Amino acid sequence: MRGQISLLVIIFMVLLFLFMFWFIPKQYRNYNSLIVIESIKWKDNEGKNISVAESNQLVKVIITLSINGEYIGYITFKVRKDVRFLPDKDVAFLRQYYILRDKEQITITLSFIAEKSLLTRGYFVEIDWKNKRYVMPNSYPPRLRVIP
Repeated sequence: MRGQISLLVIIFMVLLFLFMFWFIPKQYRNYNSLIVIESIKWKDNEGKNISVAESNQLVKVIITLSINGEYIGYITFKVRKDVRFLPDKDVAFLRQYYILRDKEQITITLSFIAEKSLLTRGYFVEIDWKNKRYVMPNSYPPRLRVIP
């Protein structure tokens, strides 16, 4: 009798495992997805592309990402002030939860006021997702330079 109960428990566990593997929705499984940065554009208030901003100018950065595979989780977008000799400073920030399907694109816009000081070199974009990070290359452009 005990042998039959043990056999039934084992069969039940195997069936439960198969059910979890095959029938649980895909968003609860762990997928290797690739986030691709399609474009990052700095724009002035009139919507013109810029690579240099004046101090106290309203600037928008438009970031377009696409996904190869499926992605479910948070993506954090930051515009950071590049400061000499000191830690960089966040000036615009968005952390949002996404459920993205294969080949899907998202576009987000962050706005900020560009400021020039003696220690400010310019601005750059940083994007974080699932223990991965993109940091804009350390050159001007693609980083945004600011003039007085």
